[in-house]
Amino acid sequence: MYDQIQKKLIDLIENLDHFKPLRNILAGYRRLHFGSFFIIYKIDGDIVRVISLNHHDKSY
Repeated sequence: MYDQIQKKLIDLIENLDHFKPLRNILAGYRRLHFGSFFIIYKIDGDIVRVISLNHHDKSY
C-alpha cells in the first residue's frame, strides 16, 4: 500500500488540477482516488496540504 500512496502522491505533484474538485462543505478541496482509498487535499499556492487519507467508507 505504501507504494500505491507514493505513486499517487507523485501523480498529484505532477498534475495538481487533474483530480476531482469537491463541492458543498468540502469546496476548495480535491479528491484523489486509488483502490478503496481517497486522499483529500487542498492546494495553497505552491503547497499541497494532505487533509485526509482514509478508506472510502470513512472519507465522507
